[in-house]
Amino acid sequence: MVETDDIAQLKALILAQQEEIATLKAVIADLMARLAQNSANSNKPPSTDGLAKKPIIKPALPKQGGKKVGGQTGHTGNTLHMVETPNLIHTHQATHCHQCGLALDGPGCVVSKRQVFDLPAPRLWVEEHQLIAHQCTCGCEASGQFPADVAAPVQYGPGIQAQSVLLNVDYRIPFAKVKQLWADLTGYAYNPATLISTQTTLGEQLAPIEEQIKEQLKAAHVCHVDETGVRVAGKLHWLHVASNQSYTHLFIHPKRGNERF
Repeated sequence: MVETDDIAQLKALILAQQEEIATLKAVIADLMARLAQNSANSNKPPSTDGLAKKPIIKPALPKQGGKKVGGQTGHTGNTLHMVETPNLIHTHQATHCHQCGLALDGPGCVVSKRQVFDLPAPRLWVEEHQLIAHQCTCGCEASGQFPADVAAPVQYGPGIQAQSVLLNVDYRIPFAKVKQLWADLTGYAYNPATLISTQTTLGEQLAPIEEQIKEQLKAAHVCHVDETGVRVAGKLHWLHVASNQSYTHLFIHPKRGNERF
């Protein structure tokens, strides 16, 4: 009789455990489904994907569309065309006749020409500013003044500064890469600290314009806002955008809440 009761209790225990296992499996499946959700398979916004979102992989070769290779009919194209006045002309002429071997003399005439479009050898353009002093008849010495933007014995000019900011901000090239690029092209490495200082100065100069853009967006009846995750010094931040038909404001903030604007 005792053995029969033990068997009954064991069966009841097994049934209870089976029910509990089934419940736990359902909970696990629900949690796994939630973890697998992203902006592609649910109504979650793309910003919630963070930096774990998969890149969009385009096919290496275009799909066969039945079109001929090359420019299509009606396409204007961007083919190079010869210019009337090239920057440099190289002449290539024979010194002896190919048939009899006699030496050729005289200027000859152009029978054919080809043009090569290329970049000139890059180099930095150095401008020197000199102060000239004059001795007055009264004994006083007077000299000129350096321009306000020429503040150091040697410095980079606005051209290379603007190009460096453009490369880093608009083209997303890292500081170290900008430095290496100028070193490879000109032999002079543009110090990242100089680039940071230039960006800080430009940011201060553009602050009134930024405030004007923000105020216009705040006053707009319709305004589009969005954000996406980016890394700043190894930490997750958010690149925000607020825009309408007339104004666009891009900025980075460590949070996604109302403090960002």
